Amino acid sequence: MAAAILVVLFAFSAVDADAADDAPTVIVRLDNLALVPAGDLDFAEGRAAAVFSRIGVQVTWIPEQIAVRDHVMPPFTVVLIKSGSDLTVRPAIVDALGFADPSVSRAHVIYDRVEALTERSQLSAASLLGDVIAHELGHLILPGPGHTTRGIMRSGVDVHVHPMETFTGPQARQIVSRLIHGR
Repeated sequence: MAAAILVVLFAFSAVDADAADDAPTVIVRLDNLALVPAGDLDFAEGRAAAVFSRIGVQVTWIPEQIAVRDHVMPPFTVVLIKSGSDLTVRPAIVDALGFADPSVSRAHVIYDRVEALTERSQLSAASLLGDVIAHELGHLILPGPGHTTRGIMRSGVDVHVHPMETFTGPQARQIVSRLIHGR
């Protein structure tokens, strides 16, 4: 009987793997200039990938060192940084956790602000970091400002523990279309 259960579990895993192979994929270079601890970064990447997985999109992360070494130029880059005086020249990001520049396909996430926001919260910095990465990556893929009143693309941040959010239905369709058809 145990062998039959293993065979069934293996069969479900194979089906899931085949479905994942057909999913549109976004490849993202991630530069960890903020020196986020490896365990937190792994968790944040997994959480951001899960946000996209809920709309049927896979995320492949490429660390900066590998991208440089192998001369890989992914279509999107997310840079993890810390606050600094150079951010004050952009008034729109004075209090922001991140910002995206779709014209160069690059987003920045300000890690020490993410950490500070979670100091008095039950939400971990790694969890919020994953949400902010997904949000900023959404700005790179979606047309226009991309903010909504609900979902991962809302402009405000909720530091309470809550179920993982994802993109709205129209945003999901736009993301999948852009990844599949380039528009």
